Amino acid sequence: MPGITRMKHLFIIFLLPALAAVSCTSSRKITYFQGIDETEEARKAGEYEVRIGPDDNLHISVSSINPDAANIFNSTNTLVTTNSEALNITGYLVDRDGYINFPVLGRIKVGGMTKMEATEYIQNGVSEYLKDPTVNIRFLNFKVTVLGEVVRPGTYSVKD
Repeated sequence: MPGITRMKHLFIIFLLPALAAVSCTSSRKITYFQGIDETEEARKAGEYEVRIGPDDNLHISVSSINPDAANIFNSTNTLVTTNSEALNITGYLVDRDGYINFPVLGRIKVGGMTKMEATEYIQNGVSEYLKDPTVNIRFLNFKVTVLGEVVRPGTYSVKD
């Protein structure tokens, strides 16, 4: 029996710590992070801008010094909210070719533009009709999906 006790002690002293060291792995081994240059990806993430694409629903509001004159651009674009919950949302749906039908300006292409580019483009168009116009664009259907080992995975609407 002394040989078996000695074997148990050797097992506990040498084999268990060796198994524990081998079983530990760093987070770099996780599939999500393999082959990613951390500094390059962090730089790209900071520079990323969402581009308008097909099936995006945009809320576009136009204002100017004369609010009555700007109303024609806002007539079909309503957003009614109560307690941060949208009850009645209508906006401009981007078609598969990247176009929206905007009052007075007609069918304009916004697909492939960032919000800032589309804002400037529409602002230039309405400036023929309004003095000092201001254009604001919001995505009404901007969503992200969270997966993995998190408390609440799922799809969430993001307010921009």
